[in-house]
Amino acid sequence: MTISNFSSSNEVSGTDTFQSWINKTNNLSDLVETRIVTASTSGTDTTTGNVKIAGELTGTTVKVTTSLQAESGTLNIDSPVTIDPGGTGNFNVVSSVNSSLLGTLVLSSGTKTTTINSGTTTVNGSNLVVNANTTFSGTTTTVSGALSAAVAVLGNTTVSGGLSVNTGSMAISSDLSATGLVDFDGADQVIIPTENSSTKPSSPTQGSILYNTTRGSFEGYNGSTWLSMSGMKISSTPPDGAGQGDLWLETDTGILWIYGIVSGTWTQVARDNNTNTHVHTRTRLDTNSVAHETIETYSDNILVSIQCSDAAWTPKSTEYAEGSTTLASKFPTVTPGVQLRNDSTYRFTGTATSAQYADVAERYASDKPYDHGTVVRLGGSHEITETTTQGDAEVFGVISTNPALEMNAGAGSDETHPFVAMTGRVPCKVVGKVTKGQRLITSAVPGHAMAATDVSDYRLVIGRALETKTTEGEGVIEVVVGAK
Repeated sequence: MTISNFSSSNEVSGTDTFQSWINKTNNLSDLVETRIVTASTSGTDTTTGNVKIAGELTGTTVKVTTSLQAESGTLNIDSPVTIDPGGTGNFNVVSSVNSSLLGTLVLSSGTKTTTINSGTTTVNGSNLVVNANTTFSGTTTTVSGALSAAVAVLGNTTVSGGLSVNTGSMAISSDLSATGLVDFDGADQVIIPTENSSTKPSSPTQGSILYNTTRGSFEGYNGSTWLSMSGMKISSTPPDGAGQGDLWLETDTGILWIYGIVSGTWTQVARDNNTNTHVHTRTRLDTNSVAHETIETYSDNILVSIQCSDAAWTPKSTEYAEGSTTLASKFPTVTPGVQLRNDSTYRFTGTATSAQYADVAERYASDKPYDHGTVVRLGGSHEITETTTQGDAEVFGVISTNPALEMNAGAGSDETHPFVAMTGRVPCKVVGKVTKGQRLITSAVPGHAMAATDVSDYRLVIGRALETKTTEGEGVIEVVVGAK
């Protein structure tokens, strides 16, 4: 190893006095600590002791076996550096400022530990290769090669500050423990272990993650079992090796499936609304802009049925069934329960064993909206109008409250086409006293019936009273329409 500004006057000879030998030795020490130490370009310079550098160390290949220190300046090495201690102690690279390693840094200390202890360690060359136990205890360790820097960690490595890989890849074949930031800045991917259901670790560390090729999903270990992290498999066929709670989106149909909730099989839970057939939950507005929650069934992109729990309402004109088809044109009135589209194509097919209500009614066009229980006749500007004279032979029926059978249901809404009960039991407006069982005819009070004292023409009879009314004024009682 050569030392700049070293002259023959500093050489120690056998004729030097002890004091002269001490002075020359001190001069040599000053030169080592204050001058640039340059390694030979023709070979490898080796030192078995500590090397302290106050300035800058440059060279082609530098092999140090104990300690390399830059106590007051930057440790600046622009050539490959191999750290391979051959002594009994561990190896330390110490810098009070920053370390800039411009060449390839190879850490191969065998069973010993190499400590990089500096403010910021920067490897600007091609590679940082860690072949043994290594500790980076500075603020940040950065690998920033011009083209493709690679970090190969083959031994146990501890990063107490931050580790930043700006380009290239990072391969770890042993343990990497990072108590600070691990930053892959510019890396296009981070590859985690890949296993199948039979080869994944049986007793891993809590918090471990891997990619299970059998299930096609990421998994994490919670301390007792492996759980799916990705949550969903997207494919045209069911994934193999499914576990309870796994989700699968079937690409061909847009159906979302869940596995193993009850029987350990796939169960359909939802379907993509962008497909032509699906169930859709909606919030609809009525003509008064009141919101109603609905469950709507679409088949081949046609709204077939609506379920709603609210009292009857008429859809607002800005609500649409599908495309430009307004909701009101297909569902003029939405009533509580399940309602089918009013097109003639859509019918309920089944066997009726009972009915909640007790009258048969049909929609007819009226000249104005009428209350339930109003007595009507044929005539007026449309099909029906309320009665206004006593004993009207044109009496037709009573506006139904809740029909058991709704005929011509799609003709219109309750305001434009109310249901008229033509047979069965319904509430009816009456005036005056009525005894149960009496026949009823029209009265002079618009839309009201009255008890008949003597009936010679049964065309006048609306029906018969099922209740007694003891007051003279107007009221509502139950009647049987059509009974003579």
